[in-house]
Amino acid sequence: MNPPTLPRRRSVRLPGYDYRQSGAYFVTICTFKRRCLLGKLIGNEIKLSSIGTIVENCWRAIPAVNQNAELDAFVVMPNHLHGIIWIEPNTPNTDENKIHDACHPNAMSGSLGRTINLFKGACTRVLNEKPVLQNKRLWQRGYYEHIIRDEQDLFRVRNYVMQNPIVLFIDEIGP
Repeated sequence: MNPPTLPRRRSVRLPGYDYRQSGAYFVTICTFKRRCLLGKLIGNEIKLSSIGTIVENCWRAIPAVNQNAELDAFVVMPNHLHGIIWIEPNTPNTDENKIHDACHPNAMSGSLGRTINLFKGACTRVLNEKPVLQNKRLWQRGYYEHIIRDEQDLFRVRNYVMQNPIVLFIDEIGP
């Protein structure tokens, strides 16, 4: 019996844009089925679960794993993560990168896609060693991204990221 094939998703990436270019990118990464695995809202703050703490640590480790990535504002929410990543294209063309690029042409070395791929994989590997999430899916397929175009856009996105827990708190308590 053949395994079922997943339907081909329409890409939300900007056609023709090289995601290895220098710049800032705003990303949102959601948990599988939007389960609230990463924490919960207590008052107007997010209290991270043990899974959320691991996710935050893996996010903070991105620059150590991918030297062309630098972190800006980010927040781990109960069922997703918002973050700004700066990409500076200076990735050496190592044998490992050549192999990865050949196998994953949509996530080439130094690209935003490769950075997110490494992050999600690292979280999954760490969590699969723990009984709390063993062999269960953590992440939804793909991620949302927005190319930050100028200083005004960067200011707006940073504000959105930092205000996100407060907005969730206001939504929870209602009018």
